[in-house]
Amino acid sequence: MNYLVYFTDPQTAFAFVIYALAFAIATFTVIYAIESWRQL
Repeated sequence: MNYLVYFTDPQTAFAFVIYALAFAIATFTVIYAIESWRQL
């Protein structure tokens, strides 16, 4: 299997970016919630 072709496919790359953004937002939200909860 050629991974380079897989990752250069526009639709796959777009989906990967969306998943990466969603993961980053979720992680940030969890960290922010924990920090806010600790300050209460």
